[in-house]
Amino acid sequence: MHWIEEQFKKPFEPKAYSELDAYIRESAAEARKLTPTPRESAVLILIHPHQGDAGITLIKRPVYAGVHSGQMAFPGGKKDDSDESLLHTALREVHEEVGIQLPTESNYFVLNEIFIPPSQLLVQPFATVLNLEPVFIPNENEVAALVPIPLAHFGAKMKTEKMDIFMPHIQETKAVPAIRFEEYLIWGATAMMLFELRDRLDLKNKYE
Repeated sequence: MHWIEEQFKKPFEPKAYSELDAYIRESAAEARKLTPTPRESAVLILIHPHQGDAGITLIKRPVYAGVHSGQMAFPGGKKDDSDESLLHTALREVHEEVGIQLPTESNYFVLNEIFIPPSQLLVQPFATVLNLEPVFIPNENEVAALVPIPLAHFGAKMKTEKMDIFMPHIQETKAVPAIRFEEYLIWGATAMMLFELRDRLDLKNKYE
């Protein structure tokens, strides 16, 4: 797992991904100038041992009458007034949603902020590396399923597919780029974060 932290410490220039052109939206700086101002939020990417190698765990949101109904996501949510920082937001949400309590003094790596127009959220992703596979206690009100995925899935053979996905907030089906894992489709902001994670960790060369 040490190699992952070493990769995060290397300089990284943000990139545009042609596979995700359908998700072009305002930058974080542009989003902050919008009216109303987007609500700040944070997520935490937990990288941990999995099947003898390394993996991540996504959550599937329950079906509800909201923008992110049924979507694949990293644990996270909106910043509360009581949160000292967005990192505190991410740690609180991870504890509330999947029962993992992490110390603030661990190594946390910052990814690029992503604006989500449908929910008017400005999301700060963080990532951390765990040395042991975590024992999750999912909150059934927040999590419909836990989905561990090997990092190798995001290696050189990773593909995106245009998939028809129903958008409950607009009651329409749209064709959007998605990453398939088993019966799950990962799309939207979560797919954007995974593309950056793939580059930051150089997974295309790690898993050729």
